[in-house]
Amino acid sequence: MALLNLPPELLDDIIGHTLPDGLESFALSCKTVYAIGKEHIARHNAYKREWKHFAYSEGGPAARPRTALQLVHAIAQDRHIAYYIENMYLRNDEVDGAQQREAASATLERIRTDEISLRAIKRLLADSPYLKAAEQNPEVWWRRIQLDDEYPDEPETNYATVFLLTLLPNVRELTLPFDWKNLPGADESFLRPNATHLPSILWPPRVWPVLDAIAQQAGTGVTGGAALGKLERVLPYADASYDTRNGLRELGAFMAFPALRELYACNCVAVQDGYTGIPFKWRYPDLKAGLSRIELAGCCIDADGISELVKHTPRLQTLKYSHHTKWHG
Repeated sequence: MALLNLPPELLDDIIGHTLPDGLESFALSCKTVYAIGKEHIARHNAYKREWKHFAYSEGGPAARPRTALQLVHAIAQDRHIAYYIENMYLRNDEVDGAQQREAASATLERIRTDEISLRAIKRLLADSPYLKAAEQNPEVWWRRIQLDDEYPDEPETNYATVFLLTLLPNVRELTLPFDWKNLPGADESFLRPNATHLPSILWPPRVWPVLDAIAQQAGTGVTGGAALGKLERVLPYADASYDTRNGLRELGAFMAFPALRELYACNCVAVQDGYTGIPFKWRYPDLKAGLSRIELAGCCIDADGISELVKHTPRLQTLKYSHHTKWHG
């Protein structure tokens, strides 16, 4: 049976399944499809306006999400959202901290008390191929995401943000949150040494295995549906500052993505001095990096760190570096 001979309601359903990537080309294929698909086209355009360029909001209750958990919650309610985000700006130091904490608490309370929302979040975690590939327990991840909100004085471990990244196949430009600098070490230490004690059931490291699963999937070069498989540019998540430092290794999960062409970062440390330094080791030697431009501002990287970086970026054409001495040496 020819496609256009199908009943209109069935053709309408088929058109709906082409959201988001295939809708425009399919809808413009003929007048009949366009006429039947008008509602889907209007919905598609509304999604693009709302979600193509995402940044945390400081607006009122009807505004877009202000935390990673709120955005995960929105995607759990409507999974189409994840496919429309192309520019992801997660930098949160520019958002009022009190408002953000209040929003996180309100969202968490709403999820806990609303059976439909709770079921949607847990289903999203349970369905995650990245948690499965990393052999992670979805229930423990959900408890850990909640714990980040319940222990506001602890260093952020970015569980909600890391899980959010597993949901985004079409992001081309990414700015990470300011507290990405508090990511547990790539050596899989759970929290930084000055962290206070947390319930022991949540001690084992779980962030990096999931980041590794994202990198391995994106590193295959098959971008269809892979989280961050189309990522082309990573932008700084902090301004250059003497008092701010983070390990270059905390960007290591993204460096080997074959689609990534540009990396911009500030305050990165890659020094092995056995004291205050943060060593850097290329995490995925088997993956071929596509980076052609790297700009590092206000960083403290020694010769070994630069050598390690350049050695694994064979397509690199431009490297700009400005040096800061961090923390009195």
